[in-house]
Amino acid sequence: KRSKYGSTGKAFEVWKETKAPRITACGADTAGTGVSEAETMKRMLVQKGVPEECVLTEDASFITAENFRNAVSFTGPGARAVLVTSDYHMPRARLLCKKAGFHVKGFKARTPAGLGKMKKRLLEALGILDALCGWQDEGKARPRGVEKFKNFLTRNLRDRGAGSED
Repeated sequence: KRSKYGSTGKAFEVWKETKAPRITACGADTAGTGVSEAETMKRMLVQKGVPEECVLTEDASFITAENFRNAVSFTGPGARAVLVTSDYHMPRARLLCKKAGFHVKGFKARTPAGLGKMKKRLLEALGILDALCGWQDEGKARPRGVEKFKNFLTRNLRDRGAGSED
């Protein structure tokens, strides 16, 4: 079933079906708008009917690995988590969620087919390499050559309509 509202809409659908006690919305103000991604998601979820006290916000993370490292502070390691993210992003997100110590069940928000999704998948492949090599671990960094390649891809793909999550 395709959600009309991306990952946040899918999170609402999953919450309705599972009646999870809380939702943790993650993401800093990556766009520089003065409002974090987490706060934006919380507002959308509350507007759809999720009680405000059920939505926690983690608004310090700029990359996916940080989402989970920071979110574990709400639950402690070993907690069960329901992960909702874009279909193309799910493999890496599950890997990083498990790495942070969660027992995870994933639900994919369908991304419309087309050139944008293909480009996002290409960038996501580099993100998976990051995760497997530990380059997104706290205190670690990509090797300079890989970082230059990632910046080249991001710049060129963004110019053609695809964004980068991290």
